[in-house]
Amino acid sequence: MTMRPSGACASWLPTRLSGSFVLFLALFVIACSHDKQEAGALLHAIEQYRSAPDELKVDRVADITAVVCTASDVCDAKAECLKMAEPTAKALAIKVQAQRTLAAIQDGHETPNDPNVKGLPDQLDEASKLLDQGHAELQPCEEKLTGLRIKYRL
Repeated sequence: MTMRPSGACASWLPTRLSGSFVLFLALFVIACSHDKQEAGALLHAIEQYRSAPDELKVDRVADITAVVCTASDVCDAKAECLKMAEPTAKALAIKVQAQRTLAAIQDGHETPNDPNVKGLPDQLDEASKLLDQGHAELQPCEEKLTGLRIKYRL
């Protein structure tokens, strides 16, 4: 029976542990980096949404929806912000259409009796309700985004 010298065993153990630790640390950094990229992508999509003109907000909501998330904090922020962005974008799309309809009336292309025009009050009521929904979710969305900025130093 061959005995290993205690020195060989002792030197192998720390090397093995430090190798495992380095592997763990590398995987941790990669995971954190990936989560940070997801958070950055979401923050960018939200910023694009906020800076877009009203007629493009619906397209920017699609960009927020398209952000891939695997990190739970990023997914939570995305879901919370979509609760704000989706109804707000729909409301603003209605507003843009109403402005076009009013411009068409002023230009003489439509009359107050046209079906398009008669539906305006109901459409504007719906837009108002949607705006209220979106505004109610603004603060929770901003809190989640602030949490991402702090956690990932973005």
